[in-house]
Amino acid sequence: MSKFENYSREEQANKKGREIIKGFKSFKTYIDIGIITFINDRFIFEIKPLPGTKAENIKKHEREVQRLLGSSVFQVHQDELSTYIVVAERADMNNELMRILKHPIFEDATKRMRIPYVVGFDFVGSPIIVDISTLPSLVAGGAPTFGKTMVLKSLVISAAWSCSPEKLSILILDNGAADWVAFEGLTHLAHPIIDNAEKGLRAILKIKSMMEERIELKRKDTAAFNLLPHIIVVIDEYPALVFGVGNNKQLKETMLNLLQRCRHAGISIIIAGQNPTKENFDLDLGSVSTRIALRCTKAVNSTTILDESGAENLTDKGDMLLLSPQFAEIQRLKGSYVSSEEIPGILAQISAKYGNESPHKLILDEDIYHEEAETDINCIVQPMIVKSEADDKIFAKIVMWSLKHNFISCNKIKGTFKIGWQRANGFLNRMHNLGIISDMYEKCPRAVLTSNIEDLPPNIVSLLERNGFSSENIKEAINIKNGEIYNE
Repeated sequence: MSKFENYSREEQANKKGREIIKGFKSFKTYIDIGIITFINDRFIFEIKPLPGTKAENIKKHEREVQRLLGSSVFQVHQDELSTYIVVAERADMNNELMRILKHPIFEDATKRMRIPYVVGFDFVGSPIIVDISTLPSLVAGGAPTFGKTMVLKSLVISAAWSCSPEKLSILILDNGAADWVAFEGLTHLAHPIIDNAEKGLRAILKIKSMMEERIELKRKDTAAFNLLPHIIVVIDEYPALVFGVGNNKQLKETMLNLLQRCRHAGISIIIAGQNPTKENFDLDLGSVSTRIALRCTKAVNSTTILDESGAENLTDKGDMLLLSPQFAEIQRLKGSYVSSEEIPGILAQISAKYGNESPHKLILDEDIYHEEAETDINCIVQPMIVKSEADDKIFAKIVMWSLKHNFISCNKIKGTFKIGWQRANGFLNRMHNLGIISDMYEKCPRAVLTSNIEDLPPNIVSLLERNGFSSENIKEAINIKNGEIYNE
């Protein structure tokens, strides 16, 4: 039975308002309640800070007051002028993507937008829809299992649902997550889903070449340019691609060029990664116009995505913070959702709706790769992409050894594994780029940042498993370092 069941809405609201005031008072934060609104099953309280209370203190104590009140939903929303608190008995919100795609709201969006995308739902359950064609780039990230890949899938399905393959071409790079197999039947695909680093790099180089051609065409013949399909490039687990090509300078420079200029070519670049840091992304995100942060493990991950903390305080799967030019402030949303079981049926509906597959195919010709490369192909691929089995084996052992320690150093690796300093330092830097260990501070040892298996990139877990270390072995190694004292 709901605790509000025997009260009228007005009585419920007044009772809850008194509880909110009392809850914040416990933390010496003094407020009053203004206008109260009831939308769907959510109470929306206008909050008025009393003299001596700063608005930021209300946000600061959001989680503590929620625990005191025992509310399933308790969200503080603030802008420059106002503060509101949303309260609900049930956390459930109908965030099913297909419910909106078949709703008149989305039909109306298709008339106003070239490529509408249902990002999610605001705190009262209203859908938030943006136009992908006006978003040249988007980055999404968060902790494992909190909905990062769902953001990308919702985007792809929204776009394909509203646009024919003649007007929209989609390229998907799945870097080790294996979450996109069901999308092989998508009629809008410009190329079969790419799941290895070497081919992924070639595809990105090809897209960059196409961008240059499109920009030149736009300059010479705008009418012909306007007939070209919009291209969406989806790169899931971007840090795994960076790792796969060995922090390749060419990848970094090409991606930076794409992010800065794709808006002029009718191309959108969508990238995502778990627990993003500046090191494992190895990419300046300053040119990325739209950012989505799901629940993050640490504040630094939120800052990497949004340039500010906050996403580490999100709690549920699908909860997100959206930074977009469409809104003056960061928006807190519940992301749109589609189950794995639904996807084949949805793709079948899209296929039935538009018929033939995409007429715009991406050809990854080896000659194009050779032409784009500014240095010898062997310098790019051989030592970095095709790592020797021996290197992978010893690197796996070094990672497992490191997970058992709170601190490590180059000298420790050198002595333990009987390898040279230069090689040991290379492995150390490789772990740093993957976010496993901290940066070097003066001559201090490096801190091991991994506190649970979910902190490790999927491709590293895969590498460890290929070299004989199970998930249980990894968890046991991480548990060993509890209470360890570092001795150089």
